[in-house]
This record gives sequence, C-alpha cells and structure tokens, in this order.
Amino acid sequence: VAPQLLVLPPKGQQLAWRSAASGGPRSSRVRHSPVQRAAKKKVYGSEDFYAKKAREEGRLARSYYKLEEMDRRLGLLRPGHKVLDLGCWPGSWTLYAADRVGPSGRVLGIDLRPMDAEMPPNVQTRVEDAFQFKGSDAPQLDVILSDMAPKTMGNREADNQRSAHLVKLAMTIADVKLRQGGSILMKLFDGPETTALMKQMQLRYEVSRYLRPEATRSQSRELYLVGMRKKVAGNPAAPSTYRAKVESQPPP
Repeated sequence: VAPQLLVLPPKGQQLAWRSAASGGPRSSRVRHSPVQRAAKKKVYGSEDFYAKKAREEGRLARSYYKLEEMDRRLGLLRPGHKVLDLGCWPGSWTLYAADRVGPSGRVLGIDLRPMDAEMPPNVQTRVEDAFQFKGSDAPQLDVILSDMAPKTMGNREADNQRSAHLVKLAMTIADVKLRQGGSILMKLFDGPETTALMKQMQLRYEVSRYLRPEATRSQSRELYLVGMRKKVAGNPAAPSTYRAKVESQPPP
C-alpha cells in the first residue's frame, strides 16, 4: 500500500493557524483515544507548574519543556542537524533546537507572526504562511518540527479536522524536504482523524507513535505524532502533483 497524497485546502482558502476498560466481550470494551489513555496515567500537581518553571528559568513558553521531554525520550535533535520549525512563534522550540544542533547546525523557523525574541546565529526566522512555504532554497532537512495549531472552535470533531489539515501540510512538506532517515514531530488535536493519520505515518516512517508530554495541560486534547527514520528520500515531482490535486478540492 502506497502513501496517500495528502489533500489540503486550495490557495487563498487555507486554514488560519496559531503558533496553541476492561472486561466483557471484545465488542463491548471501551476504546480510549491516545489522549484519554495518557490522561489516565498522568497525575498533575499544580497546573501552573510548567508555566512557573518557564518564568523562573527564562523560557519563552511552557512548550519548551514539551520538546525537551520528547527529544530526551527519542533523541530527535543532534549536533549539525538542519531543522525546520513550523509555527515557531514565540520561539521556545526554535531556541531549544538551536541549542541542541549547535553552531554547526541550522534552524529555520516560520510563522505568521514575527519573532520578538533574539535568536542565535544558527537560526533564521521569517514571516511566512506555511501553506505557501518556499522551500526550494532549503537543503534536505534532518528534522521537521510542527507546533502549529488551528484557532479552536470548541467542537472536538471540527478542531481535530482543522488540526489534521495542518498535520497533512507538515507531512507533505516532509515528503519532499525531509531526507531519508529523517524525523518529524507534529502537534495534533485528538479526534476522528487521528487513527488515519497514524496509518499514513506508518507508511512513511520506520517508527511512528503518539506522545503526550508531561507539560501538556490536563484538559488539552493535544498530542504529538512522531515519525522516525523516513523510509524514502524526497520526490522532486511531488509539489506539482500536490498543487494539481489541491486546486481541485473544495475548502474544509
């Protein structure tokens, strides 16, 4: 089974995004989502623990600790890596990645909002819509990070669908720009499309899994999809095929 072409909204009609049981017969069992399973295992102290920690340690946001934990568990970022950070504002993930890849590595961060924080020399940021990502001048990447999230509507299914479009966008960029053996990490609001997205990840990567870092707020439905060891190198023909498919699709 080949990976499916991931269809996104047409140009000019993109999504707005921001840089945030047991027992009984098998058919009667309650099937918990990845978020529900993680929440059952997690016991929080203060909800403000990581926000307070971020202030005390001078971090830009609590999201710093999410990436720190996931990188510690998976070993995603290494010295010399070339990294794309989608939805990089306010810069906590960008700064963490810059520190991990070191002076010989490079981090490119893009977001709809300009970066306010001062960045080190191995970081370049630019104001850009991820749906219009101009990556022709970018080298083959080692890691793609996406903390992009839609503006939520308060409807679980709708929020999952809108979040899934951003995940598909990041996966489409990775199809072309991520090197063979590279890794991708993407935020997703859990919902009906989660399982289908994971199946697409499994076609593309040797290792695919869900993660829910400790720094995630307990009421949040966010989780992270990670793919490691990309199976095939980027296909230069993919962008033109992608555009032809996108233009024939109605907006979500």
